[in-house]
Amino acid sequence: MGGAFLYPNSMIKDIMSITLGCDPELFIRNNKGVVASEAIISGDGVEVEGKTTTTSGYNRIVRDGVQVELHPLPTSCRANIGKNIARCMRKLKEELDSKGMSLETRGTIRLSRAELSAMSEESKRLGCAPSLNVRNRRAVNFTKANGNRACGGHLHFGIRKEILDVNRSVAMLDLILGNTCVLIDRDPGQKRRRKFYGRAGEYRLPSHGLEYRVLSNFWMRAYPLWSMVAQFGRLALTIANGNTYWGGGTYGNPCNEAFEWLNSRADWKLVDQAINENDAEKALVNYKIVREFFLMIPDARKEHERYFASQSMPISCTAVPWFDYFIEKGLDHWFPNDPFSNWNCLDDGHGCGWEAFLGTTVRDQYNAERKSNVAQPI
Repeated sequence: MGGAFLYPNSMIKDIMSITLGCDPELFIRNNKGVVASEAIISGDGVEVEGKTTTTSGYNRIVRDGVQVELHPLPTSCRANIGKNIARCMRKLKEELDSKGMSLETRGTIRLSRAELSAMSEESKRLGCAPSLNVRNRRAVNFTKANGNRACGGHLHFGIRKEILDVNRSVAMLDLILGNTCVLIDRDPGQKRRRKFYGRAGEYRLPSHGLEYRVLSNFWMRAYPLWSMVAQFGRLALTIANGNTYWGGGTYGNPCNEAFEWLNSRADWKLVDQAINENDAEKALVNYKIVREFFLMIPDARKEHERYFASQSMPISCTAVPWFDYFIEKGLDHWFPNDPFSNWNCLDDGHGCGWEAFLGTTVRDQYNAERKSNVAQPI
């Protein structure tokens, strides 16, 4: 490997402990087509019990124009957020069932004239405030979206302003998370969505830290996908800000070295194109840089035949071929059921998140099909 990032002496030692949050959106429908969220959600929203080992209070289901939006309570624990998303999904299903409605599984739609005419002016209105963008692009005018609507899956990170380096953070989120998700979320509608919002480099700066606005709601298919995007995001934030967070030293310096290693190898123009065009071929070129990085992460331990990356890394060297295989087979292969079925069975996310899913379900299918555990480039 070139540069100062040397395996394994300078390997990142830990992931920053930061609060995670999300506000995923969903479409709903009746037997005639898509309907606005006002059909089942009052203006005040719906409260859903949110008590876990790290959260107390109420989750909320609210209206966001056409879309329903979930507000699970934020916490540093992916599993507890997953538990609260599951509670919201069970409540949403209850509300839909009571009115003979269902979930619209598409993440991008173009509303027909009939569908639009049945909605109030408030629901038709696009309520998104302009996003910021580290590429210094002009803010997108959301009012030009016409009948196009898309469900976002934005991620929130609670991180103090004096620690947060916005440019570094969003760059690492684009490379490690946004670009990689192009390989996973193959919905052709995402290219249309990104004409309006969700482009590479898009973010906001809420009071709690950073909102990353690039992802769609694809990860709402199932809990392991939420667990994955949350940990990929936390890794990106650690690489970007860990040196300041830990004040250099044994924990901080490797984060800065990892940033320099990745930043110097990334083709940022190609990253932009891959995300904005939802172009899997371009995303694959960028992913190979991230893949090389993951191949340098040693396994910390083997527990119940599941390989865990060091200090909760989302992927380690052993798991790289399994992740390649996960990408290759596609979301429909891994999660063929509707989102309600996948979330309603979740009572506790501990022990069944991304690392467990990759290290058991994906690994076992990979081994059965390939008869090998040797990493092969995709």
